[in-house]
Amino acid sequence: MSKRVLPGLKPFNELNLKSCYYNQVVAGYSLFGIDPKIIAGNYLPLYKFDEKEKVLDVEHEEIFTQKELYDLTGVEKEFFKPVKNLKEFVITQIDNGCPVIIPVDCFYLTYREDLYKKAHVSHFILIYGYDLEQNKFYINEHHFLNSPNYRERIEFIDILNRGYKHFLDGLIKQENEEIILVLSKKKNGKGDYREYYRNSLKMREEALQKSKKNFIGCINFIQSCLYSDEKREEFQEQIIDFFGKIRWYKNVQRNILALVFESESLKEIFDRIYENYVFIYGMFVKIKIIGQSQGKNTKKLVDRLDELKLLEVSAHDLLSKADRL
Repeated sequence: MSKRVLPGLKPFNELNLKSCYYNQVVAGYSLFGIDPKIIAGNYLPLYKFDEKEKVLDVEHEEIFTQKELYDLTGVEKEFFKPVKNLKEFVITQIDNGCPVIIPVDCFYLTYREDLYKKAHVSHFILIYGYDLEQNKFYINEHHFLNSPNYRERIEFIDILNRGYKHFLDGLIKQENEEIILVLSKKKNGKGDYREYYRNSLKMREEALQKSKKNFIGCINFIQSCLYSDEKREEFQEQIIDFFGKIRWYKNVQRNILALVFESESLKEIFDRIYENYVFIYGMFVKIKIIGQSQGKNTKKLVDRLDELKLLEVSAHDLLSKADRL
């Protein structure tokens, strides 16, 4: 067979997920007719706070276990170590009806005007078809770094293969790391993903309560820094990094929850949380630039941090009682 293209691709452009990899995974599942809410919604940010070391952080867990996701979708995820002949491997998988996600180094992709010969950046590409007469792969790709404008493209196999090989030469973290993802439909999915989501959240009540406690510790510590020039100077960069990171996580979370539950009241709470993060982040950056921490700026920040604390506590409690959503 000289040409085969898997039908039904729906690029996911509603928002940028944690990385391009996750946007490609959502698009890959779309080839099997899977609702993007199921895959994009598999996401729960949790706060971390080391009170002794004063380390502020946030990380995310997946809502569904691999078994739950498999039962819901009927799609199996299989990971592979680097393969020597990428072209042959991909064609075999496509012939079996399986899309493939591969890593590349964008420095070597001639069609990426933003990064070609400018920066070595890891990136993931979904391949869902091939045309051997043109020597091209059908891929899901965007134009610029961090831009949610993925669309169907047809690119030369040699270009993609070069990006893949250079990823192996310079960007892979471990020599035998499983870096290639193949998706395959094994059975019909069953169940209501919202019920799975609610049940999974209820099972994570302990983790949510711990996250809430860590968050309160984070905010109390940050507020104490506002009243001490010495502590503010010491922890300023960490605080700015923390709010910059959280701001992104919360933007993703509020959009995901809106997609999953279609609840205006829930969306309103998380919209207010996100707006507070944007404001607080901007204020800390302003303080850093102008070197001013007292007076009106401090009062504004303390008030916003108090409001944020109340909102996040409410949000954590709401998620831990997911049967009400």
